Amino acid sequence: MQREGTGRGDGRGRGARDPPRRRLRRSRLLLSAGGSRPRPRSQRAASTRAPTAAMAPPRDAAAASMEAAYEFDRVEAFAARVSCRRLAVQFPEALLAASPAVATGLERRLGADDAPEVYVLGDAAPGGAVDCVAAAHVDADAIVHVGPDCLAPPPAGSPPVLFVVGPSPDVDAADVGRRIAAAFDADDDDDPDAKTAPVLVVAAPAYARVGFAVAAAAGALLRVAASATRLPRHVRAGPGEPDDAAAAEAPGLAVAGLETLLEDEAALRRHRVAFVGDASSALADAVLLRCAACVGGGCVVVDPSGGAGLDADAARTGATRRLARRRH
Repeated sequence: MQREGTGRGDGRGRGARDPPRRRLRRSRLLLSAGGSRPRPRSQRAASTRAPTAAMAPPRDAAAASMEAAYEFDRVEAFAARVSCRRLAVQFPEALLAASPAVATGLERRLGADDAPEVYVLGDAAPGGAVDCVAAAHVDADAIVHVGPDCLAPPPAGSPPVLFVVGPSPDVDAADVGRRIAAAFDADDDDDPDAKTAPVLVVAAPAYARVGFAVAAAAGALLRVAASATRLPRHVRAGPGEPDDAAAAEAPGLAVAGLETLLEDEAALRRHRVAFVGDASSALADAVLLRCAACVGGGCVVVDPSGGAGLDADAARTGATRRLARRRH
């Protein structure tokens, strides 16, 4: 004789079992407002965990380009080196739209079931600082800081941090060098002695990869010695990474957070300076004010993205006005 159902009011027998539930492990994409309060649910994003390497589709050109731009090889080695369980990837607002694809690609690259969970942090801290507060909210034990606003070093006591500049614009180094040489030729008409002064190219982080090529092109046209800045050591080499540049040369004078090969302030003042980057950026203002005592009374600005460049007088005047507006 059949027993009556004794389930939880659902009419099923005691021996009946619920159908197995399929569990999906999800990558957490947390868009936090500086770590102070959670975003509304409508602004949160989540995606299913990326397939393992065995299940992953063949890489196409776009995926390969993304992996190169966001330095997946370095991130993978970094995650293995620090043995993290939760990896927070901090994006600036300009690159936040790419964060789901980057997070999914990272999880695909990390592959194994015991790989770290990937979290995306939005609304980066002011000044490009590492957002340790938002990372702590998800118990992240390692951070990847993405974006060109990377000149501030990680604070004391922060988890291990790897800096990735991110996608760099395509730049014709020879053309940028030609524009710098033309700007200096125009500025130096009233000062014949300035024509023999060496050139320092201060390249914004987004253009750091072509800084020395731009300097070489400008120096060849002007027939003077030329050098360029490089990214600070905390960006060039993450925790446990070798720094070939640091091993070969001692760090020189810093200009607005960027390293030069110059020994001291007197050497800087003997140079003509060109800033390669956005003329309206805070970094441009910092460089212009820092180099006000250099040959020519400032520096020229060349924007490789197509923006209007500035001669030394216009750049110095604009930077001073912007500083005055901030103070008053």
